[in-house]
Amino acid sequence: MRRLSKIICNTYNLSLDAGQTWVSAISNVTEFDQRELPCRIKPMPLSNAERQRRYRQRLKARASGALVVEQAQLAVERAIHALWAYHERPSPSGIAWSEIDGCRTLEAYRSELERSPANLLQTCRAFLPDFSGLTVEEATAIAEVIALADVLRLSAPTKVDFAVLADVD
Repeated sequence: MRRLSKIICNTYNLSLDAGQTWVSAISNVTEFDQRELPCRIKPMPLSNAERQRRYRQRLKARASGALVVEQAQLAVERAIHALWAYHERPSPSGIAWSEIDGCRTLEAYRSELERSPANLLQTCRAFLPDFSGLTVEEATAIAEVIALADVLRLSAPTKVDFAVLADVD
């Protein structure tokens, strides 16, 4: 088991923390990562003290700002998926958006957004002021990216009426 654990850790680029064994490194793998592993590894149940320790670590990281970049990346990812969900629906004229812009897969759509740094923000701002055609979750994800962009540019925040978002669907 130890040899298999070491092979899996090396294969999936898992590193050891001080005092950690190969088996415990694998038990820290998230459920998403475990689906990619060749065999399902069931982590040992955590003690209450360990659960509390991990929770405190996450709180400290969040309070210190260590997770800001990760949270921004997640917000952008949610916005891209919201834009893709809108892209999958027919346009107001009834023609599929993929026929209009040629993006037939999420990867092609993401590539189009990444082609120029302003593409993502321009696409998000196109839904202002009322976010018509989006669900509440999609509109919220897009509004978060607009707010992040305003903060990073040190400009006045764009006013988003979240009460209007409750009526969107």
